[in-house]
Amino acid sequence: MPFLLKKLYPKDHKERTNYVGKIKELKPLFHHYRSLYDYSVNARYNMIKFSIGDAEQIYSDYFIFIKNTIIKILKKSKKISSPNTSTNSGLNIVS
Repeated sequence: MPFLLKKLYPKDHKERTNYVGKIKELKPLFHHYRSLYDYSVNARYNMIKFSIGDAEQIYSDYFIFIKNTIIKILKKSKKISSPNTSTNSGLNIVS
């Protein structure tokens, strides 16, 4: 069963990170996800400031790859699980 058809609701960041590191379809995202997570922790809790240029670079280096990969996974999963694209395929996105 494709992982997107499973109902995965991580209770915290640690569990979400575990999913990203262990689920076959998400493993290619792990380095990017973890790096982006680390940047966010440093900004929020360690008060590390990033310039606009730094933020733009982080966005293009990490976020764009994650976003594009998730879109590909969703499109592939939708084709597998729902031949009728006008109906809800029951996909649950982990946010």
